[in-house]
Amino acid sequence: MKYGYARTQATDQQFKKEIEILNVLGCKKIVFDIIPENRRYGNNFLQLIQNAKKGDILVVYSFQRLCNTVAELSTIISTLKDSKMGLISLKEQIDSNTFEGTLFLHSMSEMPIEHLDDDVSISSYLRF
Repeated sequence: MKYGYARTQATDQQFKKEIEILNVLGCKKIVFDIIPENRRYGNNFLQLIQNAKKGDILVVYSFQRLCNTVAELSTIISTLKDSKMGLISLKEQIDSNTFEGTLFLHSMSEMPIEHLDDDVSISSYLRF
């Protein structure tokens, strides 16, 4: 099953465009979180991951709508990998069902955490 996910820290930000895109891509369930700056993960995201089954796919508009830092992305990728869940990011054109996507996600999940600065934004690592 395809799950769509988006998050923001601002309560006034709209998800309308992303929800439309995720619907067109065949996401059967779309969830989003509004997360305060002092939290990394929203309750809807955590529940989605807990209920995921082997072969399910998480679709996000961009990695920046999934997490804020490369360290967080690495943790999420490892979690998805452990639960046998796929990941697709539209903006970065990463799909875990392709060789290139698998290679990228594997390299991110295997990167030693001490090499990942928790304050470094994803956009400074990804140049697409």
